[in-house]
Amino acid sequence: MLYNIAIVLCIIPFRRWSAIVSILIMDVSGSSKATEAIFKNLKWLEKEIGTWLTGDSFSHVNYRMGDELFILSSREHYTLFIAIYAKLLWESGDFPLKCSFHSADMEIPEGDPEQWSHEAIKDTRRALDQVKKSYIQDFTSPK
Repeated sequence: MLYNIAIVLCIIPFRRWSAIVSILIMDVSGSSKATEAIFKNLKWLEKEIGTWLTGDSFSHVNYRMGDELFILSSREHYTLFIAIYAKLLWESGDFPLKCSFHSADMEIPEGDPEQWSHEAIKDTRRALDQVKKSYIQDFTSPK
């Protein structure tokens, strides 16, 4: 009887951990005036972040819409660290990276992550829209 309880206790935390998705959306502020070097730097950053996520059970990194990186990780709150390191590596002070991050308990759906419509992703996008309007703040997270 005691043996069965020990197995259940080991399985439950793993299952919970596997349902946490850490979300990060980064946007280049003022990118409509940016040079091609900014976009090359974003492509490089996309590849670099992809290497940081290699050991994750689930991850997704996509450079999209010309000036945005969309990142998902199966490691809880990991995208906060990615945002900090990405900002440290970002060389273009005239075009700051605006970052919105969130970790949510959600099942990882099948299919293309770009097509997900989970409320946590919508919350992260709304938070990014707010931080993009700020001249001071570069990071935010939904409440």
